[in-house]
Amino acid sequence: DLEFEDNNPLCGDELKVQLLVGEDGKISDVRFSGHGCAISQAAASMASEEVVGMPVDDLIGLERDFVLDLLGIEISATRMKCAMLSL
Repeated sequence: DLEFEDNNPLCGDELKVQLLVGEDGKISDVRFSGHGCAISQAAASMASEEVVGMPVDDLIGLERDFVLDLLGIEISATRMKCAMLSL
């Protein structure tokens, strides 16, 4: 099991992500908790659905385009940290 936490001190968003990894090295379940703006919570929700079944090595290699493509909207520079909390 893996657990990560991050926050955005500029706006107060906080996010904790917990990953359950199967014996095959793939993510079998994702849970997240925290509070913040709609962007941070939506990104966490969408990313959680997308990474189930993904090998941990692939997850580690994900970049910000993964989250931005999921969101499908323009993210301003001031909101980028919010969107990237789940990553």
